[in-house]
Amino acid sequence: MNLSKFIIVCLLFIFGCTTQKSSDNKNSSTTLDVSKDSLRIKLIEADTVLIVGHLGRMFKEPGHNDSLPPIPSILINGRPNLSIIKKQTVITGLDLDTLINILTKPVTEITGPAMCIFDPHHTIFIIKNGETSFIDVCFNCEQFEASDNLKSFIDFNTNKWSELYYFYSKRCKILSKI
Repeated sequence: MNLSKFIIVCLLFIFGCTTQKSSDNKNSSTTLDVSKDSLRIKLIEADTVLIVGHLGRMFKEPGHNDSLPPIPSILINGRPNLSIIKKQTVITGLDLDTLINILTKPVTEITGPAMCIFDPHHTIFIIKNGETSFIDVCFNCEQFEASDNLKSFIDFNTNKWSELYYFYSKRCKILSKI
């Protein structure tokens, strides 16, 4: 019985990841430009920009039941949860410029909600004066969660997801199985 539950969860995770696209352009380009500039400034002025690979909800300690566990908290007391981080890279120089260009590139078609199990394993931390902001991403579902002060700055489409995935895998080498 436990094996069948595991297989069902795996199948939902693998085959349930479909995205819906919309071309809802109700925001004016001026608003989008201000948001992109604000995100660019946050990244440039950060004390540290850190990208990490971390454990997600599918990781379970040996001996735990087969129910789907909650997504592990990526922040504890306002700081990155080091107990779930498996790989990390501080982003500076040209890599920071590349990340800024990816995240602030305008999109005309925004990817809608995906139909799958959101299980993020990669996070971009932006740390300034001891305050940590984050963008937690799931490359399987092409979904993300962000800290409240970043939510309005982030939008993705298929091309941006591909560029961010490539950035993680080639430049920072932390996209291997976590």
